[in-house]
Amino acid sequence: MADRTLQSIIAAKHCGDHTWAAIYEFFGNTEGKIRIPYVRRDRGQYPDGYMPGLCPICDKAPPMQDLEPAVIGLGPGGGIDEDGLWDRAYRVQDQHEHVEAQRREQYVCIPGEKAFGWAWLSDLHLGGATNYRQIRQDAELIQATPRLWCALNGDALNNWIVSKLQFLQRGQSLSFDDEWQLFLSFLRIIRSKLKVIALGNHELWTLVLAGVNPIRDAVSDLAVLFDEHEVTYRLNLDEASWLVKQRHQWRGSSVFNPTHGIEVGWQRGSCEFDIGVGSHTHTGTVCRPFFRHGERKYAILIGTYDAGRYGRQLGLAKTVGTGCGAMIFQSNGQITFFEDLPTAAEFLRFLND
Repeated sequence: MADRTLQSIIAAKHCGDHTWAAIYEFFGNTEGKIRIPYVRRDRGQYPDGYMPGLCPICDKAPPMQDLEPAVIGLGPGGGIDEDGLWDRAYRVQDQHEHVEAQRREQYVCIPGEKAFGWAWLSDLHLGGATNYRQIRQDAELIQATPRLWCALNGDALNNWIVSKLQFLQRGQSLSFDDEWQLFLSFLRIIRSKLKVIALGNHELWTLVLAGVNPIRDAVSDLAVLFDEHEVTYRLNLDEASWLVKQRHQWRGSSVFNPTHGIEVGWQRGSCEFDIGVGSHTHTGTVCRPFFRHGERKYAILIGTYDAGRYGRQLGLAKTVGTGCGAMIFQSNGQITFFEDLPTAAEFLRFLND
């Protein structure tokens, strides 16, 4: 139906003096050609862009005070491309599923058949009153020891950027830039030996508050497994294989068992690992075997190099050991944990020499 004819039908209907039968007769058309197109246009409301004129039947103008005002422009759904939005959402879902599939299939394949060492470093807390000499000695020992590689498990920097904790930064002798430069220097020492990185709460403060991840950018050129929260990977040596789940902080704690959260995480977490590694508590470095379904599993808790006043403020006991522990793996499946890195490196050299 032509727009001009529809305009006339609208005017005749809203004149108020004519029934549909009279309108059919005037226009000489059936109900299907007149009423149905009109009713489909908002069920008796004026269609967008149409304003009533004189009634073509009696030349009477419709009562304007009874009309709704015309609103022209973008409404609540204006400018939204629903199909395009769904396409974007599908791509986000596809990308997430692809990343999750990759997370479930991560490996570090150790060349050769000789024993190798794997050191976990955590809670360096660069910037504060930490054991800088031991940190550098451990980094240089890892670099100098053949077949000894390492993983970083969070809180490498103090990074006191949270507002309620900034007073701690003001009490430090080293600035934000100083601790960042120390971290970059530490990375340069171990860069060829570093294979896995999981962040801690101190690094995540930057991601939460500013939406950026400088640690990821700093290691973007390295062949490392990386995640903000948790890295699950297999260590493969010849025919032997160990599933490792590494994260800075685990849910659950106990005053009677420092590795309680890790052990509980075996059945409540994302996988049934062989070795679970945690940090964060500043208690000390320890490895505790536990048993699930007739198999021996290991819960490893890494301590800290830190000796700062924040722990004293919270009433924490002095940590036992350092922020590093190492495990020696052999191709026959045997593994041995050491709470200090020098002894682990010495044992590794003994096995391979």
